[in-house]
Amino acid sequence: MASRGCDLLKIGRRIRGITQQDVADSYGVHVKTYRKWEKGETAVPYDALVAICDDVFRLPVEKINEVTVYAS
Repeated sequence: MASRGCDLLKIGRRIRGITQQDVADSYGVHVKTYRKWEKGETAVPYDALVAICDDVFRLPVEKINEVTVYAS
């Protein structure tokens, strides 16, 4: 089961077919910050993870996690 926020961000973004810049702009953070979250260089705050999944990807965290489990 993928529990790392960076994996969920990467998969959610790929499901939606959008760029890191698109996500950063939609959520209101600098693209460098988002890239660090997605690469796992910096821990993504839980509230940011949930908000991005819900508001930007329009997918609940649980649904992205299901895709991750299915793919592995």
